[in-house]
Amino acid sequence: RSGKVPGVGMMHAPFALLPTSFPESQFNMACEVAPIFNELVDRVSLDGKFLQDSLSRTKKVDAFTARLLDIHSKMLEINKKEDIRLGLHRSDYMLDEQTKMLLQIELNTISSSFPGLGSLVTELHRSLLIHYGEQLRLDSKNIPHNPAVSQFAEALAKAWTEYNN
Repeated sequence: RSGKVPGVGMMHAPFALLPTSFPESQFNMACEVAPIFNELVDRVSLDGKFLQDSLSRTKKVDAFTARLLDIHSKMLEINKKEDIRLGLHRSDYMLDEQTKMLLQIELNTISSSFPGLGSLVTELHRSLLIHYGEQLRLDSKNIPHNPAVSQFAEALAKAWTEYNN
């Protein structure tokens, strides 16, 4: 029924066939600020009233967020607190063409599928450049290592072990 019934079907995630040049200094900066943003998100996540208040308008128009906030509200009502928590975050950056500044365009706190896709695209780029890099004048050694999929898997396993369930 894919493509014939509205809302039913699959679409492959878009990706670039070849890697895009990105300044190493800006890449390193993104890697350095990511843990700081992760800490900020973690601290905000601990302020239940702030979350409920700041997302109250979103709740009215987004069913997914509404459901999460309802669960969260019930947890607040019964004063349920967890000492164990896991944040799986993804930060997306772009380089502003005019200023050459690194800009964070999204910090996603719910998507956990992109580490798998990102790791596979990294390997695709590396493989293509190993075979065709000379003709393209691109070096496969310049593609950074992408351990996201194994790191997410390790984090999920650790949280499961810590939670004892």
